[in-house]
This record gives sequence, C-alpha cells and structure tokens, in this order.
Amino acid sequence: MKKIAVCISGQIRYWEAIYPFFEYWNNLFDDVEFTFFISTWKEKTWVDDKFGGLEIVDVDFDKHEFITSYSKHDHNIEMRSGGLKPHTPYQIYLMKQVQTLRKNYEDENNIKFDGVIQTRNDIFISYELLVRCIKTIKVENYFLKNSIFTPGGVSLHPYSDIGVCLILQTDTFYFGISSIMDKLIDMYDYLNTDATELQTHFIQPEFFNRKNIHCYSIKTHPLVIRDTDVRKNGRPTSKSLIKIKNEKGIDWIFQTELQEVSKEYWNYK
Repeated sequence: MKKIAVCISGQIRYWEAIYPFFEYWNNLFDDVEFTFFISTWKEKTWVDDKFGGLEIVDVDFDKHEFITSYSKHDHNIEMRSGGLKPHTPYQIYLMKQVQTLRKNYEDENNIKFDGVIQTRNDIFISYELLVRCIKTIKVENYFLKNSIFTPGGVSLHPYSDIGVCLILQTDTFYFGISSIMDKLIDMYDYLNTDATELQTHFIQPEFFNRKNIHCYSIKTHPLVIRDTDVRKNGRPTSKSLIKIKNEKGIDWIFQTELQEVSKEYWNYK
C-alpha cells in the first residue's frame, strides 16, 4: 500500500463544489491511501480584482472525516513583496503551514509518506494526473531524492534586455517525496530574507536551484476552477462540478476522458 499525503493550502474557494471529488480519491485505487491536510486563513484575506465577487466562506473541517488535520491562520504575516500584489507571500506562507502539518503527522506516527501532493482546493485533479504521481513512486528511482514534479516544469524566461531568468510554468500543483517537501517549509523564510525574485512562478525555481532541487514536468495539468468573469472554455466552474456530481456521479468524471467531460460540461460558448 502506497501512502500519499495531499497538502491543500490557500483561500478556500468553491468548497461545496469540489470537496466531494477530493474525498472520492480513496475509492479510486486498491493499493493507494490518500491522507489530507489543509491550511487556510481564519478570515477573508486579499482577493485579486480579476475574481470579481468571489465569496470566501469559513469551512468547518471537523465535519469532514477525510481530512486528517487542518490549521487556520491570521493573515497579518511578515510580508516581503517588493510592492507587488501580496498573493506570493500569502501562498508560500500557507504552503509552509500545511507541509508542517504533514511533517508533524509523520513524526508523531513514525512514518514517511511515499509521496506528497502540494496543491490548492479550487482545482480539479484528474485520474490521469493521480496515476502519473503513483507511477513516479512505484520504484525508488535514483532521481526522486532530489526532484520535484510540476505540470510544466521550469524553463528559461526572457527577463530583460540583458538576460533571462527561470520560470515555473504552473504553480498550482507539486509532487515529490517527503524529504523534498520538507524543504518547501523553508521557502517562506527564504522569500523574506535572501530571495532575488519576489513573485510567484519566479521565486519557486530560484529556491529550487538554491536548494539543489531539480524540477521536472509531470506532463499533465490540473484544472483550476474558473467562475464568473474569469470563466474559460475547457475549465470547470463550481456549478458544472455540482451538475456532474448530480447527473453523472463522481465516479463518471474519473472514468471519462477529460476531452469528453469538457465537451459536455465545460463548453460555455
């Protein structure tokens, strides 16, 4: 039995629409057990204007048996953002907190998870992406001890007239073994002290490079929920997920090609 920790952090958005899909993961594989951890805010925090009237709700996680441990935090944190929007320090602070929950659980129970997913809650993660994670840890390959896996990996990005920088293509999903995820706990302190890049997509690859973490593409992307003004074809909305659950059942979306799901439910033209 492979044991995978699922570490969810950030603002809680569209919880009622998405949590049944996370909860269903433990019905998908006979030889994999998922253990869930969540870190979020005690109260409403900064929301990007592009999300319009996004409603942030306070969830009682004690009512959800599939969640092993959670934490809620005051949003008045130390913040080095260089005048940029504050979502980067907020994001990385809660990653630190949820990975600490996971590590404390391992220490208290004298275990090590075979793999760890770091993600957010307003996201649909497909069966294919879960299978890729599981296959990655089926064998103790030599590269696992120094590697983290994300949907798009790291590449060069034109930065200015004088050179380039590193960019993380997607910052919504990470996968690796416990010892790699332990290192993510230090990224918030690094941001507030030594970081050159202060913006998400750029701070992560800089940190990976400093910590000798190699970032590779896992070649499959999760789908962030996009409602109202930021709705996109091919992306789920909260209402479409509820409709799928009610009309087809949760198992259907994990058994069906995403192209077919998108054609039937995520085409908004």
